[in-house]
Amino acid sequence: MFSKFDAYLESIPFFNLTIFGNTLAKYIVAIIIFTFIFIFSHFTKKTLQGKINEYENQDKNKLIHILHNLISVINLPFYFIVSLYFSLRYLDISPTLNTYLTICITTVIYFYLGLGLQKAVESILDALTTAEGGEETNNNGKNNLDPGTADFLGKFISIIIWTILFLIILQNLGFDITALLGGLGIAGIIVAFAMQNILSDIFTYFTINLDKPFKKGDFIIVGNDMGTVTNVGIKNTRIKTLQGQDLVITNKELTNSRINNYTNMERRRVVIKFGVTYSTSVEHLTQIPVYIKDIIDAKQITTFDRAHLKELGEYSINFEVVYHVETPIYDSYMDINQEILLELIKKFRDEKIDFAFPTSTVYLVK
Repeated sequence: MFSKFDAYLESIPFFNLTIFGNTLAKYIVAIIIFTFIFIFSHFTKKTLQGKINEYENQDKNKLIHILHNLISVINLPFYFIVSLYFSLRYLDISPTLNTYLTICITTVIYFYLGLGLQKAVESILDALTTAEGGEETNNNGKNNLDPGTADFLGKFISIIIWTILFLIILQNLGFDITALLGGLGIAGIIVAFAMQNILSDIFTYFTINLDKPFKKGDFIIVGNDMGTVTNVGIKNTRIKTLQGQDLVITNKELTNSRINNYTNMERRRVVIKFGVTYSTSVEHLTQIPVYIKDIIDAKQITTFDRAHLKELGEYSINFEVVYHVETPIYDSYMDINQEILLELIKKFRDEKIDFAFPTSTVYLVK
């Protein structure tokens, strides 16, 4: 089609004028090719995007969402470069210029390929993180993928994608990437030895994000320290302690420690131990478990488990009580435990039951 139009124009003397090795007719046809491809590409993208948006609004399908994000990467610079490439291919140009043109268009294609792959990875991770309905939990109430893990994996995979594409572009430009890869391998070994502690912390960060023993906002206890996790960094984790200061612990040290995570706790088990004097009557000893059960059952967020006379101690008759507070909130647990202890003390005083304390009786023989 274009060749016939070109021949028709060249039949006209004015359009047969040669400039830089090409007739004016060829330049006009090249402009027409550029315009046609540019408009066609833009129109095709708009049409596909409209159809995908229509399907996405009707059906919240994650695959359609990923396809929408992929198409959104293509923009005007891409249309321009592709249109320019095919329009210039119609002209008679030197082999050197043709080589440079091929390198440029290939580089642009790889660049947009990288953007597309990066967008695809982000979309997939977003789909794995967000469940249906836009919530970050699935039907079982568990996280599909922690947002921190998704962010880390996104950055890590993006670095790999762009590194590979960069090496491919260098190879297309004529560089010997074999020697470059060999040099990078040796340099990598040297850097790895010099930064082995830092790299160890980075790999530990990767482990934390995948295994998820804790995440930002969790209340944890590590050794003698306790507090809320405020940030999980590449090298260190920051914890806001109950005293208010920031505790900074290396990820390696943290994962080598025993961690108690209280965030997923649904209830607290409470054990109360106390002793009464040996002068307490058998009737009162029998009733003490009943008194305690009545006190605990009267509370709305507590569940009585057991109360027993446990042992005969050196200076007291010892009891052990177990109950559950049906909330993980520490302040609520302390409030309810305080109420139970105060009511227990009041009940014992009303019944004239004495708590035991360390005493000794000395018998003198005359």
